[in-house]
Amino acid sequence: MAASISMHSFTIWTAAPAAILALLIAFQGGYFPASMGIATTVLAPLAAMRSRRRHLSERGANIALHSSKTLIATVAIAVCLLAWCAARPLLDGIASYETLAAMARPALAIATATYWLQLSQAEKNSAIQLIAYEGVLFSVVALLMFARVLPYPGAVVDGRLQFTFQYANTAGAYFAVMSCLVWSQARTRGIKALAALPLACTLLTQSMGTFAAAAIIGCAWMLKMLKQTRMKQENTSQTKTTTTRIAIAVLGIGALAVFAVCIGAPDRLDSALQTGAERLIQTMDGTRALASAPLIGIGPQQWRVVHPRVQSAQYTANVIHNSYLGFTLSYGLIGTAMAVLCMATLWNGTVKATENRIPGTYAAAALLLLHALVDFDLSFGSMIVLLVLMLLSNRAPASSESALGSPANTITHVSVAAYAVLGIALLASGASALSFDVCENQFLSDIQALGPRSASPQIAADPLARNDQTVRTRLYESCTTPDECEAAIELYDAFPLAVATPGMTALARCLYTADRPEDAELLLLSTLQAQPYNVAAYTQAADLFAHYDVNEQTEQRYETLRTRSLDYLAAWPANLLNNQQELPRIEAQQP
Repeated sequence: MAASISMHSFTIWTAAPAAILALLIAFQGGYFPASMGIATTVLAPLAAMRSRRRHLSERGANIALHSSKTLIATVAIAVCLLAWCAARPLLDGIASYETLAAMARPALAIATATYWLQLSQAEKNSAIQLIAYEGVLFSVVALLMFARVLPYPGAVVDGRLQFTFQYANTAGAYFAVMSCLVWSQARTRGIKALAALPLACTLLTQSMGTFAAAAIIGCAWMLKMLKQTRMKQENTSQTKTTTTRIAIAVLGIGALAVFAVCIGAPDRLDSALQTGAERLIQTMDGTRALASAPLIGIGPQQWRVVHPRVQSAQYTANVIHNSYLGFTLSYGLIGTAMAVLCMATLWNGTVKATENRIPGTYAAAALLLLHALVDFDLSFGSMIVLLVLMLLSNRAPASSESALGSPANTITHVSVAAYAVLGIALLASGASALSFDVCENQFLSDIQALGPRSASPQIAADPLARNDQTVRTRLYESCTTPDECEAAIELYDAFPLAVATPGMTALARCLYTADRPEDAELLLLSTLQAQPYNVAAYTQAADLFAHYDVNEQTEQRYETLRTRSLDYLAAWPANLLNNQQELPRIEAQQP
């Protein structure tokens, strides 16, 4: 990395982003709301303290840090966005611990942006360098995990490196960004060589989406360099140097493409093409689901329940593989409009940094933005933080003359008050998300410790718990005895709740155990009729029907639904995929 920096440039302010990023990555990439809530509650007071310190140091100056109107507008929109994300689950009765905890994601993005814009350009540079160093360290750890030297559950699956994210594609995007940062920040060839470590990790993830995004960014860079070369044709040496760099880049991209194909050819490449088509179909299905409630969306954490009813091909996706559509599905066009307006006013209130510009950050941001289009990277707190840092690394708050002759102190007080209001809102959001996630996990622990029969009354008494899909699914899956099943069914009868396939089949098993076979068969058959592409539902229903030896009428109804579903596979867009499965028949149990 840049050898010119000294250790005194690393302070608590520059170390905080790297420390929070490390915390999030350590806990499954920050996928769970609790870790994002902790990060938000740390960043919010740090941003407030840093803002107060900076404004006090500028008191009496002739310029203000922000145009007060722009700042107030940005803060007002950000607070409204947080309020909408908190209120959205209350609108249609889906309020639960997990749906309310989802507010942690927008809160973390706003908290990160608020803190990051308080730092000077030199401090940002030091922070990015720390993050790059951290990326090299994590790359070494990841390589040890891949080599089985450092065992870690879920770090390597089917020969693909997943690291602590436990998801190879997001891990690939992270390591690709680290490769870009290390290479861009380094000032010597020896330090640049460290970029080989995160690059190797990127290749081991076998993330074709990451490879494609990197290739697009590389091609854009080459076109930019060619354009600059044409404008400087009079400089022969510069032209030769640029042409040589472009040639090396082309050869490098080609070599990486060949290597990527070789490590997974031909199965991995074919699988990637099928996955790309499948995600296009997911986006189409998600758009159709959004059309049912465009303004408010279907609600956070609802895709796993909704997608089996709207999917037009066989796939399983608890989270839609399009981060932008996923946010719109969660909070509707209202939430998306607020988020876009918040980003626009924030961008309008900042200007390009004129000094100490940080190289590589825009390329890294472009890679993350592209990859988020085909995956759910922005469900991970670490990727949210990383994207915000990359986007705003070379932006600085716009200075403006004190308007209408207003004293600078007045504007300073307005700015401090605005940041205080935003800090309170962020603290409330982060602490609430953390609390909701902890409460949900407490109910899950109680089901395990107390048993379903004792836990059922507690769940019924708590409206947020009884509306929680994860809690209800765990309850149904934990029932083994008739008494436990009766308690779970009593809860379902009193408070019906649609759950994903595992919970639905577990509830049907409870109905069979409680000697209510007609209700179980009605539940299963109605689900299969409404979800013709749900392979898991058909497989588990066939197993239950075989185990409980259903009558001929039920078997015929199942076979009719199965035949209808197989006919659907020949229609567009399901016929675009060659991974569609034959649905199982009801097989008689062996004596």
